[in-house]
Amino acid sequence: MNFLAERRLILAETRRDIAGNILVIAAQGEDDAGSLLTQGKFAMGDPGNVPAGKYAKAALDKMHMWEKVKANAVFADNVRAALEFVRKGAAKAAIVYGSDLKAAPELKAAYTFDPATHAPIRYPAALTRDNPTARAFLEFLSSSEGQAIFAEWGFVPAGAMN
Repeated sequence: MNFLAERRLILAETRRDIAGNILVIAAQGEDDAGSLLTQGKFAMGDPGNVPAGKYAKAALDKMHMWEKVKANAVFADNVRAALEFVRKGAAKAAIVYGSDLKAAPELKAAYTFDPATHAPIRYPAALTRDNPTARAFLEFLSSSEGQAIFAEWGFVPAGAMN
């Protein structure tokens, strides 16, 4: 969105966050969150190019854990791939977005990262300058009905973000 805004390709006055997310450690069992990362392999998005991986590394850095656990990390191309490592037993846990747990109902959030440990996870939307006709859709996404749908799918509603 910043790329588009810098090039003046959006109607700036319509830009808004429509949802957010949380960062969790997903696992199959009841293991302690610390042991999930320190004892055996865990999966996460590659912090070099996967947004969830960047958030995860930032959180672990802030918690002074990255240096202790980085050797146990298996980097995936995306969070859904990280979830698959856990689902197939190749890793004990995965650091993913809370909304991704909807795709793996057999997994649970063994730990939820404090949002203060990483940049806010926000999903912005705006109308484009060339085609401002999606105004009704943007308004729907921001409405209570749209926000309820986001919440149903595991996203943090825009009004609940800091």
